[in-house]
Amino acid sequence: MIAAALGILASKSVSYSVIDGASLEKLRTEHWGHDAPTALNVVMWYRTNTVLTLRKGNNGKAWLLLAGLSTQLVAVLTLAAAVIVLLASAI
Repeated sequence: MIAAALGILASKSVSYSVIDGASLEKLRTEHWGHDAPTALNVVMWYRTNTVLTLRKGNNGKAWLLLAGLSTQLVAVLTLAAAVIVLLASAI
């Protein structure tokens, strides 16, 4: 049950940062006249910010999945131990 809950939490969408409307408008107006390297730097800053926030969210999802798999492994090992104990006591 815990593993299922962790799986559901891991499937939740993560929020991430994208360029806001005001900054997008600045790119179209104020930054439009910049030379190519400066314009590329501005665009890459926004793209990097988006990628970093996506990674943060995905790292959290990966941790939840790992915790869910660990919980399932513990459950299987506990079940195996219980079966061994029952079989040993039946002899």
